Amino acid sequence: MVIGGEAEELELARRFCRDGDRRAFEELVRLRLPQIRRFLAVRLSEPEEAQAAEQEVLVRLFRSLARFRGESSLSTWIFRLCSASAADLVRQRSRERRRATRLGLSSLEADPPDPGSPGAGSPELGLERKEDAAALRRALAALGEPNASLVYLRDAEGLSVGELARCFGLPEGTVKSRLARSRDKLRAALAALDGTDARGRAAADARRKP
Repeated sequence: MVIGGEAEELELARRFCRDGDRRAFEELVRLRLPQIRRFLAVRLSEPEEAQAAEQEVLVRLFRSLARFRGESSLSTWIFRLCSASAADLVRQRSRERRRATRLGLSSLEADPPDPGSPGAGSPELGLERKEDAAALRRALAALGEPNASLVYLRDAEGLSVGELARCFGLPEGTVKSRLARSRDKLRAALAALDGTDARGRAAADARRKP
């Protein structure tokens, strides 16, 4: 999937790297930011984590764009930065949680938004969407890296097997086999979650009946 055209984006990258044109970099970011945000929102469970990873991606892009040599498409190269930043943040958060556990601290979660607040929409629909998104993130996270990123980039962003192979430095045959196994695991995980949710809803309904 190409936003704005690969040729346009390559020209923006050249202007930034060759001439130090900051406006060219800003325009490149504007074109690619929606995809970057979608990727990070799916891969990371908390909005704050996605925002932190987004800033890291942009910093890495700014610092390393001059090293882009065209072995893959620019979009594929940027997704590789996204994957690396998300994976780094997950590892960092995991270390922090382990450290907090050793210190006997409990993690605090922000209070959920008031369902009745303006713009909240249907509370039931909002909750379902939030739960569905959380279930998908958990199922993807269970795949590990790079499998989670491979599945998302292939099925949600439409990258080809060849692009994924270049992005992650893997043979195409390996990409295909990882995709097949990961999709099977993802379907099984989501089906198990659906079954658990259905049993939970049935039990709750039964408790509410007189």
